[in-house]
Amino acid sequence: MSHKERVKRYRTEGGAADLVRVEVLVPTRERDKILRLAARMRADYRNGKVLAELEDLRRQAVEQYGTQCLWNIKAVSTPGGMKAVADNLRKYGDMNAWRLASKIRERLGHAS
Repeated sequence: MSHKERVKRYRTEGGAADLVRVEVLVPTRERDKILRLAARMRADYRNGKVLAELEDLRRQAVEQYGTQCLWNIKAVSTPGGMKAVADNLRKYGDMNAWRLASKIRERLGHAS
């Protein structure tokens, strides 16, 4: 894959998807403040996406494995609740439940 193709994929599907480049002129002494603000905005945006993905995974787990695996916990979208969901999917579920638990654990690693 060429450099141009990698950049294009990063901007459309990867970490830069849904983000835009902005160029502004600011006083020199305010540059760091703008950079910190932009970093915080990116982090907030990405955390929001991760939380939405976790909610989708929670809903999928409840729909597919609610009575089989999640009968003894309250499946909530908090990091602790999702850890419990993943643990129960691994303990009581089949191989597909294990895969779903792995997805949940992976997304929990990206949540702050």
